[in-house]
Order: sequence, then structure tokens, then C-alpha cells
Amino acid sequence: MKRHTISYASLFLCCILMTGCDAPGTAPESMEPVPLLDYEVPAGFPNIVTDNSQYSSSSQKTAYLHIPEGEEAVEFFRIRDMETDRLVYEGRFSETGMTDVLQADFSDLADSGRYRVECDKYGCSEDFTITEE
Repeated sequence: MKRHTISYASLFLCCILMTGCDAPGTAPESMEPVPLLDYEVPAGFPNIVTDNSQYSSSSQKTAYLHIPEGEEAVEFFRIRDMETDRLVYEGRFSETGMTDVLQADFSDLADSGRYRVECDKYGCSEDFTITEE
């Protein structure tokens, strides 16, 4: 009887060794071909750019929208208050004389706070602040 126990234990051990367990944390090799990922990651530069990171409440406030080549322009922009997440200003882009750049003028917005410029299709600017004089 003892002899059969050793045989079964030996058979069990051989089966485990033949299955080829991977070390913890290693991924098993795949039979699938490795995909070719050949693309460029676009630069992290926003399409809407403010003049600077801070405006005075009484100063002229503008932002510029760069329209990528071959894309259509948008007509309207919005200003979002970052503290309340509410839209506080809406305006229309104007031409700048360059075919791929539009200007957003929001000089009428004078309330102190942290904001960003947004528009459909092209996203938003970096946050900026308006401070009292």
C-alpha cells in the first residue's frame, strides 16, 4: 500500500512539472502576432490659448483659437468659472487676418476668479485668473 502512495505522489509531481508554471507576476507568452503601433502622439498644446495666465479685471482679455489644417472653424466660445463649473460668458469668435486663427474677446468679463475658454469641437484653454486691479 505504501508503494502505491509513492507512485501516485511521483505521478502527481511529474504532472505539475510538465505543465510549466510561470513565476508570479509574469505574463504568459501569446501565440498572437505583436501589433505594430506606429503613430505620433499629438503635442500637448491646447487649440485655445490665452494671452497669459492672469488678467486684470479692467484689462482687455483675449484668447486665440488655432484651427488645424483642413478643419472647419467654429463660431462661438464660452467662458467657464472653474470654482462653480458654470458658464459665465458667451461670445462669438472674430477673424484675425490669419486663415487658421480666430480671436475670442471677453473683455466685458470683469469678475475675479479662475476661468477657462471653451468651444465646440476644439476643447478648452488652460485655466487663467482674473484679479481685481
